[in-house]
Amino acid sequence: MDSTVADIERDLQELGVPALAGVKQLAKLLGISRDSLYQAIRSGKLRAFRNGSFTASLRIRRADAARWIAAHPAN
Repeated sequence: MDSTVADIERDLQELGVPALAGVKQLAKLLGISRDSLYQAIRSGKLRAFRNGSFTASLRIRRADAARWIAAHPAN
């Protein structure tokens, strides 16, 4: 059964993913590499932003992570 974005976002919240997560934190919680997330961000498949200055760490909204996961289900 396919999960909806809302279901996935709720699951992410239960996993402890905060509303705004850093790349390292999200990768660790999802059990994937940071490189995978950076690749998704560079390709435009996963939205991320810098909270503050240009040198600030990238942040990913939990809702955006849920949409990315829903669009790329595991095989």
